[in-house]
Amino acid sequence: MSRPIGPIAWQGKHITDPKEIANVLDEQYVSVYTKPLHNRTTNQSLQCNEGPELYDIDFTTNDIEQAIASIGTYSAAGPDMVPAVLLKRCVHTLATPLCFLWRSSLDTCQILT
Repeated sequence: MSRPIGPIAWQGKHITDPKEIANVLDEQYVSVYTKPLHNRTTNQSLQCNEGPELYDIDFTTNDIEQAIASIGTYSAAGPDMVPAVLLKRCVHTLATPLCFLWRSSLDTCQILT
């Protein structure tokens, strides 16, 4: 059984209409969402045992630093629960290990933790 969302308070208004709530939440999401870079190069196909075919993704430590720089300082933590402010303050220390971890994950077709 699902529960209704709302009412919500937005810019000093009390909103109860579900469509208006959806529009407000959409506006908020769009305002904080970071669009991925589309100029990434893909080349050879990675051969993993299951799931859809994945093509290799070229990225560098600098790409990771730029991605972290694009995150808002007070953005919510992701599924890894790492606060954005920590990523931003430690970007130069974390970029190389993150690059290594993600490269290894792609090369081995395993999610490394």
